[in-house]
Amino acid sequence: METAVDDYPEYIALGGACPRCEREGWIDRFEVRRKWGNAILGSLQPRLRCLGCGNKESNLRIPMKPATDSDLKPASHSDFIPASVPI
Repeated sequence: METAVDDYPEYIALGGACPRCEREGWIDRFEVRRKWGNAILGSLQPRLRCLGCGNKESNLRIPMKPATDSDLKPASHSDFIPASVPI
């Protein structure tokens, strides 16, 4: 069974990891919903672009809940953006 964006509660952050530069970051779930609706997570992988190196291949998803005392940026900030959205 495929998992969709809305299958995860909002407190679960969706992230990406770039295999080229090893950058990790958050995906803006609200931008994903606006652009593609309740997309299946597996279908997002080819649509993501790393903001570090520009890679658009094999950016993995990392569903997780960040610790409240961590240095991680909130999920509303996107380090992996839909590739067709201009910067």
